[in-house]
Amino acid sequence: MLQRRPLPTKLYALYQHHTIKRTRPTVTEYLELLRTELSSYSRAFLVADALDECEDNNETRTMLLNNLLKLPTTTSLMVTSRHVLSIELQLDQSCRLEIRASDADIRIYLERQIQRKERLKRYTQKDCVLVQAILEKVIKAAQGM
Repeated sequence: MLQRRPLPTKLYALYQHHTIKRTRPTVTEYLELLRTELSSYSRAFLVADALDECEDNNETRTMLLNNLLKLPTTTSLMVTSRHVLSIELQLDQSCRLEIRASDADIRIYLERQIQRKERLKRYTQKDCVLVQAILEKVIKAAQGM
């Protein structure tokens, strides 16, 4: 059975500090905390999901990715993102795998969600034209995502 580790002291101290001041930790503080935690493991796997959704107007995303790429070699990093040139340039030497959902996959997923979610089911069960309109609109907008 896997035992839970206690809350790291540095994490709790950072939480207390920012709670009292009613502020939020900086990216630098988060990264330092991450480095500290990773150093306590012989092997770690880290997933940075939807990196493209992190704003880069003040180069936050660029700084974050630069720091993630400098993590200890005992850390395996996986980054997910839409095609964004600046991200692709930073990850130029990395292994890539493009994953796209087919329109058929998206249709199946949406149809199941409509059947499972009571609210969606209630609005659509008597209107198959509405269902088809929803499916077509979402599939077109998804563009394989």
